[in-house]
Amino acid sequence: MAEPYVPAREHAEMFRALFGGMDTDRPLEILDAGAGRTSLRLLLDTFPQGRVDAVTYPGDLRKINSIKESVPEGNYQLMEHDLCGGVGRDYDIVVAHLLLGEATKFGNAFASLLEGLFSIPCRYLAVIDFPEDPRVDFAAVLRCAGAHQFVPINACVVERATPFIGKSVIGHRYLGYLFEHI
Repeated sequence: MAEPYVPAREHAEMFRALFGGMDTDRPLEILDAGAGRTSLRLLLDTFPQGRVDAVTYPGDLRKINSIKESVPEGNYQLMEHDLCGGVGRDYDIVVAHLLLGEATKFGNAFASLLEGLFSIPCRYLAVIDFPEDPRVDFAAVLRCAGAHQFVPINACVVERATPFIGKSVIGHRYLGYLFEHI
């Protein structure tokens, strides 16, 4: 394995802002929904006693290989699963870091992925994405959260040092919400 992967400042800042008030030193069951090397590394660092199920879409070798090459083995299990169909177990925390903009990449509708995400039994659910991404509807995120009895308990915007330039988005900042199930 090459040098250990260190996530960019903006991602670490977002995780500190969203999870800074939580007890991060106790064992927690965590789902990294749409796992990538950045979110997985930050979850392992933020919740050192936690156990993480790192879920990628089946066959998404871009993310699977990136994790295998960049994140040392640790307290996580790498799994392939379509989140639109639910996950079949409960978690303390679910994190969707830059997941929603990729819904259509694998043939899912944004609404289906959003419904699947908010149907996962958990106490806390974090959603982090680019507000500039036309594929991500944050108003729909808030409506779906409310429909599933989640309330926002924290929100944060973090500006990027340089814009992210993708096929369908130029991202200047990240928007994150931490929801709690009531």
